[in-house]
Parts: sequence; structure tokens; C-alpha cells
Amino acid sequence: MDAILEDKLLRYTPDTMQALRRLCNLDKPGDMDFAITALQDWLKKQQHLTKKDYSRSYLETLIILQKGSLERSKAQIENICAIRTLLPEYFEVKEDEEIFKLDGLTFDLLPTLTEDYYRVLAVKHFARNGDTQRFFKIYKCAIRMTEYAMATDYCRGLICILDFRDVDIVDYIGAVNIKEFYQFIQIMTKSYALSIKYIHAITPSTAANAFVNLVKKMLSNKIANRFYVHKTIEQLYEYVARDKLPSEFGGHGEALADKHIKWVEALTSKKLIEHLKEMSEAKSTQANKMKDTISDPDLGISGSFRSLNVD
Repeated sequence: MDAILEDKLLRYTPDTMQALRRLCNLDKPGDMDFAITALQDWLKKQQHLTKKDYSRSYLETLIILQKGSLERSKAQIENICAIRTLLPEYFEVKEDEEIFKLDGLTFDLLPTLTEDYYRVLAVKHFARNGDTQRFFKIYKCAIRMTEYAMATDYCRGLICILDFRDVDIVDYIGAVNIKEFYQFIQIMTKSYALSIKYIHAITPSTAANAFVNLVKKMLSNKIANRFYVHKTIEQLYEYVARDKLPSEFGGHGEALADKHIKWVEALTSKKLIEHLKEMSEAKSTQANKMKDTISDPDLGISGSFRSLNVD
């Protein structure tokens, strides 16, 4: 593609495409086209994959996110097709907006990229109590937002900000179903293979440390070492420019509550629903190879995080 596709929620600087292609060593004329064609040719030969006709813009986004590596791009396609086959309940396509209103939570993929071309995901939790069913809805919403980004965004990777300042962290995370949470982590980090620069959790509670330490066991060492807990929002400003952040985080950006409404509309739009239905057909007849990846983690606890010792 010659230019980044326009999107009403996500913006880019004029040099974004050329800069990211350069980082992937695919900035010379014809380099990216050659890489995309090579990936298309590979797809045609994969008899175990049920979908082979991806758009060139989608494949370019994939190649950029995988740092220009065709082998990593192939593995990502293999893994996400396998996980859709093994865990279809996470990818269920519904048009009901109520599913994504998610009382007790607001979110936004910030419209402006960072100076090094990362997209920032900002999530604010404010529910009074934890709820297992709400968490599962959050996972499905995050997966749908990822599909939206794969179809429309053009960035280097993701920075996640999780604001827990307004919740009782012990009660809140106590409702998390460990098996579902672990499966969600594997979908995002191994199947989508998202490039995550940082994860920032904000909470004054020291009880969060026990939870974070357990979560880190579910992550690769590389991502675990990029997971930070901050007691105050001011500590976040050392990593993300304050002026780019939403007003709830002390920045000058649009309020999360307002952007959340726009995201609900985008994630339930007719255009995205059609795309999701098409992508839901992308499965694998060799999915069993990934069964071990989504098996229950051996973390010393089971069921929910209520049994976690936070003293």
C-alpha cells in the first residue's frame, strides 16, 4: 500500500509509514511489496489453514508488528488460526453494544502515536466490586479491539496503562478466573504476538504486588521485565508524555468516558462486524499443536485469585 488507511479514531504523523518500514529494513522501493507477496505465496501452500486471502494492507500491518520478520509473521498467522479453533468462545461475533459498554471500566487506544511510533492503550477501572463475567467481557472486548487495530492501525507496538486507583484491588482481582485470564494472556502475547513496550499498572495498594508477580509468571521474561506498578499517576509521566494522556490521567487528551462511547460504536459497527465474521473463518486443522499453550498454568493456586496471599 502507498499510504496508511485513514481512520476516524487513530492518527499518524506524515513519516509514520516510511519510518516503520525503515525500522524493519523494508524501506527501499519494492521491499515491502516483495515481503507481502512472499507471505501471500506461503499462505496459498498451507492446506491446514482455512483462510488464505488476506488483504495486502493487513499483511503489511502484520509484518510491521513482527519487526519485518516473515517467519514471525507466519507463526503469528498459524497461532491465531489455531487459537480461534481451540477457544472460539473468545472470538464470538455479536452486534449487541451492551456487551462492550462494560460498566465500571472505560478505555481508549489513544489517537496519537508516541514519538517512537507506539500506540498507547489506556484503561481505567472503577467498578466497586470484582465480577468474573465482566472480566470475560473485557477479554472479548480487548480481542475485538486488537482485530480492529490489525485491520486499521499502523504502529510499532503497544504501551498499556491500567488504572486501578479507584477500586479495592484485593476484591477486584479476587474475581479473576485464573484459567480464563491465563488463556487471554496467551491469546494476546503468543497468538497475536503483540509487541509490548511497557505495561503500567497504577495503584497505591501494596497488595497489587502479589498479583503482578503471579501475572509475570504467565508472561515471557521479556514482557515480565516491562511490567511496572506505580503508586501515583505522576510516576507514569516518566514513560509517557503527559500532554498526550486523557484528562483522567492528568493530560490534555479527550476524556476516556467520551472516547469509550466512540469505541463502542466502532467495535459494533457494521463494517467491523463483517470483518470479524470473515476473520472468524480463519482457523487451523492442526490446532491441537497449541493445546499445551492454553492448558492450566501451574501457579500454586487454582480457581480464582481470591486464594492469593497478599499479606
